[in-house]
Amino acid sequence: MAKVGINTFIWTTNWNNSSKTRQIFRNIKTMGFDAVQIPLLSLDSFNTKEIYQILKKLELECYISAGLKDDMDITSDNSKTRQRGIDFLKECVQVASQIGSVFLSGSFHSVFGKKSQHPVGIREWEHSARSLKEVAKEAQKHGLCIVLEPINRYESFLINTASQAKKLIKMIGESNVKIQLDTFHMNLEENDFYNTIKTVEKDLVHFHVAENHRGRFNQGMTPWDNIFKALSEIDYKGAIVIESFVPEVTEVATAACIWRKMAPSADFLAREGLEFIKKW
Repeated sequence: MAKVGINTFIWTTNWNNSSKTRQIFRNIKTMGFDAVQIPLLSLDSFNTKEIYQILKKLELECYISAGLKDDMDITSDNSKTRQRGIDFLKECVQVASQIGSVFLSGSFHSVFGKKSQHPVGIREWEHSARSLKEVAKEAQKHGLCIVLEPINRYESFLINTASQAKKLIKMIGESNVKIQLDTFHMNLEENDFYNTIKTVEKDLVHFHVAENHRGRFNQGMTPWDNIFKALSEIDYKGAIVIESFVPEVTEVATAACIWRKMAPSADFLAREGLEFIKKW
């Protein structure tokens, strides 16, 4: 059985309160999750050693993900901007290694939410590929993969589909670059869930699940039977991680456009989602 995890954005983006951190992780463990995914927005307030010790004591596996801000755009023509992105991702690789994650994942192939002012050309692809090649080589030193997540057109101008992710991986040319899929983004961008998963196959090492509206599971349009059939047929061994959001975490809600209440609470959404996923 695959491990089931949850993205901590459903509760917080802030890790500078030790007691709140412990409470969140204890809550996740009590619910019955096997793992957590922690997205890094900043490294300033992230106490890697403390969080590692808490997770180890609770026997929760941890996956680290990251995203890039405007001044770290690795698709930029500005070499200093690209270097800031490379340096940040290398630091995130080190954090991932120290906390016990086997990879660094995310949509860091480009800046989240950037709207390109012109048709995307080969230059942006080459900038991204060269930058991520450096990050991949850093990850190799720590025995880690970097895992690229295709996200929808409103959140990325570069990589929206699995086939585009495969194209960028080929350009990067490093064996430790893999793919993560997310059912929310697939609902918007892929032609077919089943065949997309089958096509990615062994490159798929991480899988996010959410309804098409990011709310309660099995109350949307996502074809879960086809999804889990495909995962079974490719003998998927990675984790299945819930990535649903609530309006109360305002920074995430604003970025992801979560304007209406889709469940009674974050805890309710997490518990019900876990029960639903484990049935499969």
